[in-house]
Amino acid sequence: MNSYHKSFIYKFSITLFIVCICLFASNKLWISFYPANVFLSIGGSGKVNIEAQLNKKNNTEFKKVKSEDITTKLDKLTNVKLEIKRAKYPKKLKLKFSISSSDKLSDIYINKISVSKQEIKINDVNDFIAKNAEFHIKDNRLIISPEHHNFEIICLQKLNIKPEFKINYCFFIIIFNIAIIFIYRFVSYITDFKIRKNSSLIEVMFLVIFFTILFVPMAKIDTSKNLVLENRIMAKYPAFAVNQKINKHFFKEFSNWFNDRFFGRRNLIEFHAKTECQINKNYCGNELATFYKNKNIIYLNRSWGLAPLTTDKESILKTYAKNINNLYDFCRSNNIKLYILIAPRQVDFFDNSELYDNRKNRPDPADEVISYLKNNTSVNIIYPKEIMLKENKTEPMFFKTDNHWTQKGAFIGYLELMKAIKKDFPKVSVINENSLEKYYDNKVYNQYGDGVSQIGLPKNTAEKMMDTLYPYYKNPKDYLLVSGNYSSKINFQKEDGDIEFFNKNALNKKVIVIGNSFSQSLIDFLPYSFKTTIRLADHIGKRNLNFNVYKELLLNEKPDILILCFQTTYMFNLLNLYPNEYSKFGDEQ
Repeated sequence: MNSYHKSFIYKFSITLFIVCICLFASNKLWISFYPANVFLSIGGSGKVNIEAQLNKKNNTEFKKVKSEDITTKLDKLTNVKLEIKRAKYPKKLKLKFSISSSDKLSDIYINKISVSKQEIKINDVNDFIAKNAEFHIKDNRLIISPEHHNFEIICLQKLNIKPEFKINYCFFIIIFNIAIIFIYRFVSYITDFKIRKNSSLIEVMFLVIFFTILFVPMAKIDTSKNLVLENRIMAKYPAFAVNQKINKHFFKEFSNWFNDRFFGRRNLIEFHAKTECQINKNYCGNELATFYKNKNIIYLNRSWGLAPLTTDKESILKTYAKNINNLYDFCRSNNIKLYILIAPRQVDFFDNSELYDNRKNRPDPADEVISYLKNNTSVNIIYPKEIMLKENKTEPMFFKTDNHWTQKGAFIGYLELMKAIKKDFPKVSVINENSLEKYYDNKVYNQYGDGVSQIGLPKNTAEKMMDTLYPYYKNPKDYLLVSGNYSSKINFQKEDGDIEFFNKNALNKKVIVIGNSFSQSLIDFLPYSFKTTIRLADHIGKRNLNFNVYKELLLNEKPDILILCFQTTYMFNLLNLYPNEYSKFGDEQ
C-alpha cells in the first residue's frame, strides 16, 4: 500500500467520524419521532389549563422535561389528549393545573391516565404526590382538592415507553453526501497544511469558525406547532417526494420551515425590536405592526381596516352583494336565518391626532362596503360601530396592544346581534350584564397582545405598556361544553377553535357561528341564549369563508340560525364565498 492510499484512508476515516457527528447533531432534520400521547379522562367545572410534563430521568426533579399544555372547560367528564413531541424515553409524568384567579377552586377528578400505550393505575395513593392540593382515591378515581390556583400532581409509577420514529431517507442522503464532500475537502486541507506553501493559521481558523457557525442555527430546532407569540401556525416540514414525484418546492418550503424554527430565532427578534425602539424616538415596528411610543399603543397593519377600493370599485361592490345574496338565498331555501356581525377596526377607538402615520386620517373603506350591502342585500348586517364608540367613553372596547375587541366590546356586539335576532325569534332570552360578575385586568387575556409579540418587544417594555384596565366577565356556568374539537367529532376539515356548547335551559334552537378570532369572544355569551351553539373557526389561509367548505355541513346540521362574525379587515374574504366563480378579486384587497 503506497503513501497515497494510506493518506486517503487516513483522511476518509477522519471524514467519516466527523460526518457521523454531524449526522447525530442534525438528526432532528431526518428523524421524526412520533409524539407521546398523554390521555386524561377528567372532570370538574370551569376553565383550566393542563400541562403534561414527561421527565427523562426516573426522579421527581423534572429538570429535563418535554411538555405540552391545553386549556379546556371542564363540565362532567372530558377526554383530554396532549401530544408531547420528542419525548423519547420518558420515566415520570407530572400534571400541572392552572385555574384563573377569578374562578373559585373546586374538586377535579381523574378517571383515567395513560401515556401512549401504558395506562397508569389509579388504585394506590402512594403512587402519587401533590403540590398545593390534597387528593384521595375512591373507586379507582383520583379526586383532587386544590388549595391554590396553581397546583400539580406527580405520578410516581415508572413509565416504560420506547419511542416510535420514522427516517426521512431522502433528506438523510442529501445531508450525508453534502457533509462527505465538504468535510473531506476540509480534512484534506488540514492534513496537507504542513506541506502547503503560503498557507496561514488565519485561513484554518476562519474555516473552522465558518463551519462551526453553519451548525449553530440547527443546534436546537423548535418543534412547536404554533408561534404563539406571533399568533400563527409554524411552517410544516415539507415532503421531499409527493405522489412518488420529487417536490419541486421542497427547498423553498424547507427554507420557510427552518426560518420558523432555527436556534435563537426569538432572541434575534427581541434584540432587533429592542434596538429599534431605542433608536427611534417616535415609533418602531415591522411589516406586521407599529408601536407608537408617544401614545403607548400598538396598531397591527390590519388594524387600519379594509384596503382601499381603488381598482374596479363598482364591480367589487357588486360581487360583495351578489355573494351575500346567494348565501341568503341558500339559507332561506333551507329555513336558516342569516345574520352578519362585523366588528369595527381598532384605530377608531383611540386618539390618533398625534400619530406619525399618514394613515391616521384615512377612513375605513369597510364603511362604504357595509352601507352598500345594507342597501343592496336582504341580509341582517349588524355593524355596532356607533354604539361601541359611545360605550368606549366609559370602558375600552379595544385593547391598546392588540387589534381585537375586549370582552366588553364583544358583549356589546352580542347585544346588538340579539336585537336583530329577537325580531325573528321573540322568545329568545338575552343575558343581562348585571347577572355577570365583572372584574378588571391590565392584560390581554393573560398575555401582552398580538402587537407586542409580532413586533417582538422585550418583556420589560411590554410590562410598562400594560397601563389600562380592561373589563372582563366571570361567566356563570349555565351551559355545557359538548366538544372542544367539534370538527374531529363530525369528520369535518380540522381547525383549532371549532367548539360546541349545549344549554338545556335556553331557547330550543341551533346556532352555527362562522368567523375568525373575533367570533371567539362572541361565544362567551351566545350559549346563554340558545340550546345548541357551534362555533367554526375561519382563519386566513385556511377556510377563508369558502362556502364550498361549509355547504355540506350546513345541510347536515340543519341550524336554525347562521351567524358570520369577523372584523372589517376580514371582509374581503366575502369576495371568495364562491371561489370558482369570483376568485379574480381575491388578491385585490
